[in-house]
Amino acid sequence: MTRRRLALFPRHNATRRIAKYAAAGNVLDVGSGGAGHLMQLPDRFVPFGVEISTAAVEAGRPAIQARGGELVNKDALSGM
Repeated sequence: MTRRRLALFPRHNATRRIAKYAAAGNVLDVGSGGAGHLMQLPDRFVPFGVEISTAAVEAGRPAIQARGGELVNKDALSGM
């Protein structure tokens, strides 16, 4: 199913679609890595992320916090 989902909704298009169709507010990215996709969103969105990799969280957290959001180091179920 994941391959099919990725073919229908490629992740590289996600930020463009969110920016175009979503109302301003909080955005949650589960499995956010170093928050690269979240940081591509316009300033009207407040980025939040959940990531299992400690190194990725440490790299992305300062940029996320600067925009009023948070990046937590937990697995997907515990982090939400």
